[in-house]
Amino acid sequence: MYDLSENIDLVIPSPDGEKICSVRQPTADEWITRFKTRINIIRNLGNGVTQSDVQNREKADMALLAAIQQNKEVVFDEAEAVTVIDQLATCDVVNVEKVGKSYEITLQTILGDVTHTVRSPYHKELKKTTDAIVKARGGRFNTTTLHMDIAPAAELYDSHIEKIEGYNIEDKALIPLVHKYKVIDVLQGEISNITVKSKVAASENFPQAPGQTVQA
Repeated sequence: MYDLSENIDLVIPSPDGEKICSVRQPTADEWITRFKTRINIIRNLGNGVTQSDVQNREKADMALLAAIQQNKEVVFDEAEAVTVIDQLATCDVVNVEKVGKSYEITLQTILGDVTHTVRSPYHKELKKTTDAIVKARGGRFNTTTLHMDIAPAAELYDSHIEKIEGYNIEDKALIPLVHKYKVIDVLQGEISNITVKSKVAASENFPQAPGQTVQA
């Protein structure tokens, strides 16, 4: 059960013995700041090979850990801070299933599996959101800089979520923003997976966009 009301105690192995890092859940604004601070540099090395480098990673995670750590008498270095925040941000995809007009998305988190049942958005809604999340800028020496703002994921998630499972709350608005972002990211992959329908039965019609009519 993903308990949003309790602190999370993480055990960090160390040559001097195990260190306990007690943290609260980051707020939405804190997650937003963390992702905005990190800058992803993609370098094209040629022949289809790229190299990725995340700048300000340690700075962002040290700042977030400083804000959420409850046992501040225990000191953690930059590498340990990255480990802690990466664990909190973990929400790996376990399963995705299409159920009617919705998707059931199960994520593996640090506190167990959680499931989000979310209604499928229109392509234009999803594109508007994903374009707002990631901004790419071309740079010198075959580089592309990616800036992320995961805030727009919350609006699309909140307007399409139908059911949540695995959390100790019923208020869907309180779901961690990093989980909402992951759900929208999964939806983007699923909805962009266009397949070819080679044959349509005489009694069937392809779905029509809003406001359109079937042409004779």
